Amino acid sequence: MIKNAFKPQNQLFTGCTLITLVVVIITIGLFIQVASDAWRIEQSFNHKRDELRKHYALWQDQAITDYNITYTNCNNTFCCQNARMIVRDGVLYSMEPDCTNQASGGYNYYYSDEMARSMDDLYTWAEQQFEWNTDWDSFEISYHPEYHYITALEWSGNSWSVPVSLAYSDFAPQGE
Repeated sequence: MIKNAFKPQNQLFTGCTLITLVVVIITIGLFIQVASDAWRIEQSFNHKRDELRKHYALWQDQAITDYNITYTNCNNTFCCQNARMIVRDGVLYSMEPDCTNQASGGYNYYYSDEMARSMDDLYTWAEQQFEWNTDWDSFEISYHPEYHYITALEWSGNSWSVPVSLAYSDFAPQGE
């Protein structure tokens, strides 16, 4: 009976079995690669969220509720928007356009930006993004080393969304 296992009519079966086995092994390898990539993305996501929470706690520990700060919103559209924000009691009190630092040479007079927020509100918004929205190509946050406010927040979604780059600079605590 063992002699009959390698007869020509069984060679086709053996060849198909080997091809099927190779396809299964390749499929398993690809699955492991995808699972590994998903795990790395999840770890990066968790690390960024943990960093956000750490810096927010350090920001809150300072109890800075009155400050001035320059806000810049640039994306891949026609301009950057700059504004000097005044925050009092942790609430955005006023926002004045700052046209002195316009790389485009002009200013977009349609200045209504939902991303202009106090630092507490910005931290809350960023935390919500980690909870609600996980389909970014990238999401990067930078922090000031001493005051722990967000200095830059950049993200881009999938191919149809506009990348956004927010910057906060010229931080000046008031009433110290």
